[in-house]
Amino acid sequence: MLFRVTLVLALLSVFLDFFDAHVPNFPGGGWLHHAFDLDAEANIPTFFSTGLLLLGGCLSLLIARVGARAGSTASSAGSWRLLGFILILMGGDELLMFHETLGSFLDSPFHVAGVYAWVIPGTLAVLWFVWSFFRFFKSLPSAVRRYLALSFLLFVGGAVGLEYVEAVNRKVMGELGLSGLLLTNSQETLEMLGEIVLVKGLLIYIRDFLEYPRTQLALLFGD
Repeated sequence: MLFRVTLVLALLSVFLDFFDAHVPNFPGGGWLHHAFDLDAEANIPTFFSTGLLLLGGCLSLLIARVGARAGSTASSAGSWRLLGFILILMGGDELLMFHETLGSFLDSPFHVAGVYAWVIPGTLAVLWFVWSFFRFFKSLPSAVRRYLALSFLLFVGGAVGLEYVEAVNRKVMGELGLSGLLLTNSQETLEMLGEIVLVKGLLIYIRDFLEYPRTQLALLFGD
């Protein structure tokens, strides 16, 4: 279901990008374009992505709490808790766009990348994340590892990888253009797909690998 929602949002965003470019004065077209534009703020895709990140954060905190009560190691519970807080902060950033403000601030002394300058500390944050969570990641069941690894690759590939490409494209082209629109939509789509895969992996972990309280979790997520 969530994958289908993402596909619909992505297709609507691309369609409305082209529609707005060719029929700019269509009544209500500007409002409709903004409502579904993957590159815009405070609209349906933003709230959808924010909700996915917050859901992932809450599920991680649930795993940390239930795992701690079931006797998991302190380091494992602590890693789940830290992951939960990181996801919640990312949800807040998705809604309030702190990273673009940071990019503009970082660019001001150098004037090299505009709002894209945030990818410099963003890349360092990714490297810190990999270093900090690698041992914890290896300790997870293989089925869950696959989901979390795919989630990480999709999200980072969109948020950082394609952001680099988009920054270069805009610097070369001087404007957004067709390639820029496709890059932007691809970037945001990859991020949402990564978030969905993450949520699915967390739900699988809760369903299959949490031993306590088994009855209550079964009521929530099924047998």
